[in-house]
Amino acid sequence: MVEEQFLAPEPIEHKLKEVDFAALSSHWLADEARSASLARFLLRLLPQASSAIEETGLRSFLTQRMVERVEALELAPIAAKLLMALVDDDRHQRIFDEILIGLNRLLRNEQTLGAIREKIRSELPSLFSLFRADAYVVSRFVVLISTFIEEARSDPDHALRREFDEFVRAFIEKLTSSPEYADQAEMLKLNLWHALR
Repeated sequence: MVEEQFLAPEPIEHKLKEVDFAALSSHWLADEARSASLARFLLRLLPQASSAIEETGLRSFLTQRMVERVEALELAPIAAKLLMALVDDDRHQRIFDEILIGLNRLLRNEQTLGAIREKIRSELPSLFSLFRADAYVVSRFVVLISTFIEEARSDPDHALRREFDEFVRAFIEKLTSSPEYADQAEMLKLNLWHALR
């Protein structure tokens, strides 16, 4: 009776489906005393678990499996799917907004302005330097670029936005169809992986 009624797979499966383990766990952990007690227990267990992992060779096994998984992973199609999800949601334009804000901030940075001023001073004839034309040119340059950035930020149909959109879509297309891009993505993946190991 126990074997056929209580331990039969169908009733057990049915009962297990009725239990919401996530809700039970979160309710149990919501109690501060319980969660603190569990945390202390896990901290005490951590050194033993770490030493057991070392002794059993589990670490090298897991590392080897991870290496195999990463090496088998094709980066270009995954990157293309992630970028396509961004484009479908128009989130790439929000990223573009952040880039524009960063550019504007960079343009107003004193070190950046100094570097631009030096570059312009070296390019201008020495006569212009006498009249401090470099300061005027830098000032006009910053105002023009800042105005252009603000226009791009406030206009959802700005030409710069359209160009960025076309660039991202073309890049996604190359990731999905170009063997050269796929090879470069693989090289990047391997270099990053070896740097992290």
